Amino acid sequence: GSTVQNSTGMVEFHGNEDDSGENITSVTVEDNTFAGIDQDSAEGASAALSVQDAEGVTISANDFTNNFAHAYLANVSGETTQSVVNSNQNSFDITAYAVGGQLVSSSIQDAVDDAGTGETVLVGSGTYDESITVNIDNLTLSALDQTEDSTIVTGDHKGIIKVAASGVTVEGFTVTSPGDPNSNYGSYGIRVLSEDGALSDVTVRDNTVKTIRDVFRATGIAVSSGTTNNNLTNITVENNTVEDIAATKESTDAGNSIAKGIVFN
Repeated sequence: GSTVQNSTGMVEFHGNEDDSGENITSVTVEDNTFAGIDQDSAEGASAALSVQDAEGVTISANDFTNNFAHAYLANVSGETTQSVVNSNQNSFDITAYAVGGQLVSSSIQDAVDDAGTGETVLVGSGTYDESITVNIDNLTLSALDQTEDSTIVTGDHKGIIKVAASGVTVEGFTVTSPGDPNSNYGSYGIRVLSEDGALSDVTVRDNTVKTIRDVFRATGIAVSSGTTNNNLTNITVENNTVEDIAATKESTDAGNSIAKGIVFN
């Protein structure tokens, strides 16, 4: 076993580098530690471990911790993103990946960006300090462990999870943010927002949205047609828990301090 730790860049296995058109064969990555790997300054690295243009790939019994992205698989046989996460006794601190995609990431947004129309992004338990925009039609964003406080997303107060495409499902997350005490632009947990056209067939279900703060306006789940009043059709918000939503400014003018659980406008 080897340890690749606190480094910049990646470990790479790559066929076709000499333009021969030949894949490398029988690649085994086993019993290694990939920890604290950062993106290089030129952003040329795909992940801590990259395997491309390879056949007979086995990735097993490795530990992936605190990497900008864990593994990248392109044009390989023997492994998929799903099998690397679920089937071969590899361990990860946090994981997000598109079923059918190429990237096992520590970022939900990166996994969403790796997905295609109609795919599913699966997110492992843990805490993800980021904001997510889902702008791919018919994508399902799903927490693998959907119990409260198992898969936590905490990010930008303007919309921790933002849905901006049709046919999207968001399910099973705990969404929370203490907000910016100096913000008065509005804080949202999950936001379905039509900015560039009509949205339809969006489902937000089985989520817990809590501890959302703003100076004046705080909202747990918001469904909005945006400033251009685009059409919203068949938007389903069901079986969610929304609690502890607060506008923090003390004011005698109730119109200036608003906290709402679920809003359609």
